[in-house]
Amino acid sequence: MSEQSADALLRQLGRHAEDRQRADLEREGSLDHDPRLRAASRPLDAEAQARIVEHLKTVIPDQQQPPLRPETQRPKTQRQPPPSSRFRRRLVLPLAATLVVAVSALVYQSMIESPSAVAPPPHYTLSVAGSVQTQRGVGHAEQPDQVIHLAPGNRLQVVLTPDQPVSNVVEARAFLAVGEGRWQAVDPAYLAVSESGAIRLDAIVGSELAVAMGVSQLLVVLGPPADLPDVEVAARATLEQGTAAGEAWRAYRITLDLGEPP
Repeated sequence: MSEQSADALLRQLGRHAEDRQRADLEREGSLDHDPRLRAASRPLDAEAQARIVEHLKTVIPDQQQPPLRPETQRPKTQRQPPPSSRFRRRLVLPLAATLVVAVSALVYQSMIESPSAVAPPPHYTLSVAGSVQTQRGVGHAEQPDQVIHLAPGNRLQVVLTPDQPVSNVVEARAFLAVGEGRWQAVDPAYLAVSESGAIRLDAIVGSELAVAMGVSQLLVVLGPPADLPDVEVAARATLEQGTAAGEAWRAYRITLDLGEPP
Protein backbone atom coordinates (compact mmCIF):
# COMPACT_ATOMS: atom_id res chain seq x y z
CA MET A 1 0.00 0.00 0.00
CA SER A 2 1.33 3.45 -0.87
CA GLU A 3 1.92 6.22 1.69
CA GLN A 4 -0.76 8.51 0.26
CA SER A 5 -3.38 5.78 0.37
CA ALA A 6 -2.53 5.05 4.03
CA ASP A 7 -2.83 8.73 5.03
CA ALA A 8 -6.19 9.09 3.31
CA LEU A 9 -7.47 5.96 4.98
CA LEU A 10 -6.29 7.18 8.41
CA ARG A 11 -8.08 10.50 8.01
CA GLN A 12 -11.25 8.75 6.96
CA LEU A 13 -11.11 6.34 9.91
CA GLY A 14 -10.40 9.24 12.32
CA ARG A 15 -13.43 11.20 11.15
CA HIS A 16 -15.57 8.09 11.37
CA ALA A 17 -14.40 7.39 14.94
CA GLU A 18 -15.09 11.02 16.03
CA ASP A 19 -18.59 10.94 14.57
CA ARG A 20 -19.45 7.77 16.45
CA GLN A 21 -18.04 9.00 19.77
CA ARG A 22 -19.87 12.30 19.39
CA ALA A 23 -23.10 10.54 18.64
CA ASP A 24 -22.70 8.27 21.69
CA LEU A 25 -21.98 11.20 24.04
CA GLU A 26 -24.94 13.20 22.76
CA ARG A 27 -27.19 10.32 23.57
CA GLU A 28 -25.78 10.17 27.09
CA GLY A 29 -26.09 14.02 27.63
CA SER A 30 -22.42 14.74 28.34
CA LEU A 31 -21.14 16.13 25.07
CA ASP A 32 -19.31 19.10 26.66
CA HIS A 33 -17.73 17.49 29.74
CA ASP A 34 -16.72 13.90 28.68
CA PRO A 35 -12.93 13.54 28.53
CA ARG A 36 -13.21 10.74 25.94
CA LEU A 37 -14.72 13.13 23.40
CA ARG A 38 -12.00 15.67 24.02
CA ALA A 39 -9.35 12.94 23.56
CA ALA A 40 -11.03 11.69 20.42
CA SER A 41 -11.16 15.21 18.99
CA ARG A 42 -7.40 15.63 19.31
CA PRO A 43 -5.36 14.80 16.17
CA LEU A 44 -3.43 11.51 16.12
CA ASP A 45 0.29 11.69 16.88
CA ALA A 46 3.00 10.01 14.74
CA GLU A 47 3.26 6.92 16.97
CA ALA A 48 -0.48 6.26 16.79
CA GLN A 49 -0.51 6.71 13.04
CA ALA A 50 2.39 4.24 12.68
CA ARG A 51 0.57 1.61 14.76
CA ILE A 52 -2.56 2.00 12.66
CA VAL A 53 -0.62 1.69 9.40
CA GLU A 54 1.14 -1.51 10.57
CA HIS A 55 -2.20 -2.96 11.61
CA LEU A 56 -3.76 -2.08 8.25
CA LYS A 57 -0.88 -3.78 6.40
CA THR A 58 -1.70 -7.04 8.14
CA VAL A 59 -5.42 -6.72 7.46
CA ILE A 60 -5.57 -5.26 3.93
CA PRO A 61 -3.85 -7.36 1.22
CA ASP A 62 -1.28 -5.78 -1.12
CA GLN A 63 -2.84 -4.44 -4.28
CA GLN A 64 0.08 -5.46 -6.52
CA GLN A 65 -0.69 -7.73 -9.48
CA PRO A 66 -0.17 -11.42 -8.55
CA PRO A 67 2.30 -13.42 -10.66
CA LEU A 68 0.99 -15.59 -13.42
CA ARG A 69 0.56 -19.27 -12.73
CA PRO A 70 3.00 -21.54 -14.52
CA GLU A 71 0.26 -23.02 -16.63
CA THR A 72 -1.00 -19.58 -17.65
CA GLN A 73 2.37 -18.23 -18.77
CA ARG A 74 2.68 -17.75 -22.48
CA PRO A 75 4.91 -20.41 -24.04
CA LYS A 76 7.98 -19.32 -25.91
CA THR A 77 7.35 -19.50 -29.62
CA GLN A 78 10.04 -20.92 -31.90
CA ARG A 79 11.41 -18.45 -34.33
CA GLN A 80 10.17 -19.21 -37.78
CA PRO A 81 12.37 -18.73 -40.84
CA PRO A 82 11.37 -15.96 -43.18
CA PRO A 83 8.95 -16.83 -45.99
CA SER A 84 11.66 -16.46 -48.62
CA SER A 85 13.83 -19.09 -46.89
CA ARG A 86 10.94 -21.54 -46.67
CA PHE A 87 10.19 -21.00 -50.34
CA ARG A 88 13.81 -21.65 -51.35
CA ARG A 89 13.86 -24.81 -49.26
CA ARG A 90 10.69 -26.12 -50.89
CA LEU A 91 12.18 -25.36 -54.30
CA VAL A 92 15.72 -26.73 -53.78
CA LEU A 93 14.81 -30.14 -52.34
CA PRO A 94 12.73 -31.34 -55.33
CA LEU A 95 15.33 -30.00 -57.75
CA ALA A 96 18.12 -31.86 -55.93
CA ALA A 97 16.15 -35.12 -55.98
CA THR A 98 15.46 -34.72 -59.71
CA LEU A 99 19.14 -34.04 -60.39
CA VAL A 100 20.22 -37.17 -58.52
CA VAL A 101 17.79 -39.34 -60.50
CA ALA A 102 18.95 -37.83 -63.80
CA VAL A 103 22.64 -38.35 -63.04
CA SER A 104 22.01 -41.95 -61.94
CA ALA A 105 20.16 -42.65 -65.19
CA LEU A 106 23.01 -41.21 -67.27
CA VAL A 107 25.61 -43.25 -65.41
CA TYR A 108 23.59 -46.44 -65.83
CA GLN A 109 23.06 -45.78 -69.53
CA SER A 110 26.76 -45.12 -70.09
CA MET A 111 27.61 -48.38 -68.27
CA ILE A 112 25.36 -50.52 -70.45
CA GLU A 113 26.03 -48.75 -73.75
CA SER A 114 29.68 -47.72 -73.65
CA PRO A 115 32.34 -50.24 -74.67
CA SER A 116 34.62 -51.83 -72.13
CA ALA A 117 37.49 -49.67 -70.91
CA VAL A 118 39.95 -52.42 -71.89
CA ALA A 119 39.35 -54.00 -75.31
CA PRO A 120 40.04 -57.73 -75.58
CA PRO A 121 43.30 -58.60 -77.35
CA PRO A 122 43.07 -59.55 -81.03
CA HIS A 123 43.81 -62.95 -82.53
CA TYR A 124 47.52 -63.90 -82.33
CA THR A 125 49.57 -66.30 -84.44
CA LEU A 126 52.25 -68.32 -82.64
CA SER A 127 55.53 -69.13 -84.34
CA VAL A 128 58.25 -71.16 -82.58
CA ALA A 129 61.73 -71.73 -83.98
CA GLY A 130 64.43 -73.95 -82.51
CA SER A 131 66.02 -77.02 -83.94
CA VAL A 132 62.73 -77.43 -85.81
CA GLN A 133 60.13 -74.81 -86.80
CA THR A 134 56.37 -75.03 -86.38
CA GLN A 135 53.43 -72.63 -86.60
CA ARG A 136 50.18 -72.76 -84.70
CA GLY A 137 47.12 -70.48 -84.90
CA VAL A 138 45.38 -69.34 -81.76
CA GLY A 139 42.17 -71.14 -80.92
CA HIS A 140 42.54 -73.96 -83.43
CA ALA A 141 41.96 -76.92 -81.15
CA GLU A 142 41.85 -79.39 -84.03
CA GLN A 143 45.52 -78.69 -84.84
CA PRO A 144 47.68 -81.06 -82.70
CA ASP A 145 50.27 -79.58 -80.42
CA GLN A 146 53.80 -80.00 -81.72
CA VAL A 147 56.77 -80.70 -79.52
CA ILE A 148 59.78 -78.45 -79.95
CA HIS A 149 62.93 -80.59 -79.78
CA LEU A 150 65.89 -78.76 -78.41
CA ALA A 151 69.45 -79.36 -77.31
CA PRO A 152 71.59 -77.33 -74.94
CA GLY A 153 72.99 -74.30 -76.73
CA ASN A 154 70.10 -74.02 -79.24
CA ARG A 155 68.47 -70.62 -79.68
CA LEU A 156 64.75 -70.70 -78.91
CA GLN A 157 62.62 -68.05 -80.59
CA VAL A 158 58.92 -67.64 -79.83
CA VAL A 159 57.03 -64.98 -81.80
CA LEU A 160 53.38 -63.96 -81.24
CA THR A 161 52.01 -61.69 -83.97
CA PRO A 162 48.55 -59.99 -83.69
CA ASP A 163 46.25 -60.04 -86.70
CA GLN A 164 45.77 -56.30 -86.27
CA PRO A 165 47.69 -53.58 -84.40
CA VAL A 166 46.95 -53.42 -80.68
CA SER A 167 45.78 -50.06 -79.32
CA ASN A 168 46.25 -50.89 -75.63
CA VAL A 169 49.49 -51.26 -73.74
CA VAL A 170 50.56 -54.91 -73.89
CA GLU A 171 52.90 -56.72 -71.53
CA ALA A 172 54.22 -60.25 -71.89
CA ARG A 173 55.43 -62.73 -69.26
CA ALA A 174 56.95 -66.19 -69.74
CA PHE A 175 57.23 -69.13 -67.30
CA LEU A 176 59.00 -72.51 -67.35
CA ALA A 177 57.56 -75.55 -65.58
CA VAL A 178 59.98 -76.75 -62.89
CA GLY A 179 57.85 -79.40 -61.25
CA GLU A 180 54.30 -80.51 -60.64
CA GLY A 181 52.24 -77.33 -60.50
CA ARG A 182 55.30 -75.07 -60.05
CA TRP A 183 56.44 -72.40 -62.49
CA GLN A 184 59.58 -70.27 -62.72
CA ALA A 185 59.48 -66.84 -64.36
CA VAL A 186 61.71 -66.25 -67.37
CA ASP A 187 63.99 -63.23 -67.20
CA PRO A 188 62.04 -60.30 -68.80
CA ALA A 189 65.25 -59.21 -70.53
CA TYR A 190 64.66 -61.95 -73.12
CA LEU A 191 61.13 -60.69 -73.89
CA ALA A 192 60.34 -57.78 -76.23
CA VAL A 193 57.04 -56.11 -77.21
CA SER A 194 56.77 -54.06 -80.43
CA GLU A 195 54.62 -50.98 -80.95
CA SER A 196 52.06 -53.06 -82.85
CA GLY A 197 51.73 -55.49 -79.92
CA ALA A 198 53.87 -58.34 -81.28
CA ILE A 199 55.68 -60.48 -78.67
CA ARG A 200 59.14 -62.01 -79.13
CA LEU A 201 61.04 -64.38 -76.80
CA ASP A 202 64.65 -64.98 -77.83
CA ALA A 203 67.04 -66.92 -75.55
CA ILE A 204 69.80 -69.56 -75.61
CA VAL A 205 68.74 -72.86 -74.09
CA GLY A 206 70.84 -73.71 -71.07
CA SER A 207 72.83 -70.49 -70.53
CA GLU A 208 69.89 -68.05 -70.76
CA LEU A 209 66.85 -70.27 -70.59
CA ALA A 210 66.96 -72.93 -67.85
CA VAL A 211 65.01 -75.65 -69.64
CA ALA A 212 64.98 -78.94 -67.74
CA MET A 213 66.14 -82.10 -69.45
CA GLY A 214 63.35 -84.10 -70.98
CA VAL A 215 59.83 -82.88 -71.71
CA SER A 216 58.83 -79.57 -70.12
CA GLN A 217 56.38 -76.73 -70.66
CA LEU A 218 56.82 -73.04 -71.59
CA LEU A 219 53.91 -70.70 -70.79
CA VAL A 220 53.56 -67.23 -72.38
CA VAL A 221 50.90 -64.76 -71.13
CA LEU A 222 50.15 -61.37 -72.72
CA GLY A 223 47.71 -58.51 -72.16
CA PRO A 224 47.39 -55.17 -70.34
CA PRO A 225 49.63 -55.15 -67.23
CA ALA A 226 46.73 -54.65 -64.81
CA ASP A 227 44.71 -57.51 -66.36
CA LEU A 228 47.32 -60.27 -66.55
CA PRO A 229 46.18 -63.42 -64.68
CA ASP A 230 48.22 -65.38 -62.18
CA VAL A 231 50.41 -68.07 -63.68
CA GLU A 232 48.29 -70.78 -62.03
CA VAL A 233 45.13 -69.43 -63.69
CA ALA A 234 46.77 -69.29 -67.13
CA ALA A 235 48.28 -72.76 -66.66
CA ARG A 236 44.89 -74.32 -65.84
CA ALA A 237 43.20 -72.51 -68.74
CA THR A 238 45.74 -73.79 -71.31
CA LEU A 239 46.02 -77.32 -69.94
CA GLU A 240 43.69 -79.00 -72.48
CA GLN A 241 44.00 -77.02 -75.73
CA GLY A 242 47.32 -75.26 -75.25
CA THR A 243 45.75 -71.81 -75.75
CA ALA A 244 43.29 -69.73 -73.73
CA ALA A 245 41.81 -66.24 -73.80
CA GLY A 246 40.32 -64.15 -71.03
CA GLU A 247 38.44 -60.86 -71.24
CA ALA A 248 41.69 -58.91 -71.75
CA TRP A 249 44.49 -61.50 -71.95
CA ARG A 250 45.71 -64.49 -73.89
CA ALA A 251 47.95 -67.42 -72.86
CA TYR A 252 49.92 -70.03 -74.82
CA ARG A 253 51.47 -73.31 -73.67
CA ILE A 254 54.43 -74.72 -75.64
CA THR A 255 55.84 -78.23 -75.12
CA LEU A 256 59.63 -78.47 -75.15
CA ASP A 257 61.77 -81.62 -75.28
CA LEU A 258 65.37 -81.04 -74.29
CA GLY A 259 67.80 -83.82 -75.04
CA GLU A 260 71.47 -84.39 -75.59
CA PRO A 261 72.88 -83.17 -78.90
CA PRO A 262 73.51 -85.95 -81.43
